[in-house]
Amino acid sequence: MERSLSALEEQAAAALRRARRLPVGAERNDLRQLAMGLLWLHRNGMEALMKQRLTAAGEIDPRQPEFIKASQERVTLITDR
Repeated sequence: MERSLSALEEQAAAALRRARRLPVGAERNDLRQLAMGLLWLHRNGMEALMKQRLTAAGEIDPRQPEFIKASQERVTLITDR
């Protein structure tokens, strides 16, 4: 039984095939890094990417109770006008 490739895996394979045709250098490295990033996304999913972005930016996760409470207070203040 043969497993079909996902869209991300197909794009990564195409990028690696293009990279193999190029001489050693920056363009080849860029395509290889793109392929590795696509495979990482495939393995870890978009949720892992969002967690990484939230952590890197120092933002609060919207699912945390403090964020929910602050957003509810803001809504209450706006409706009290």
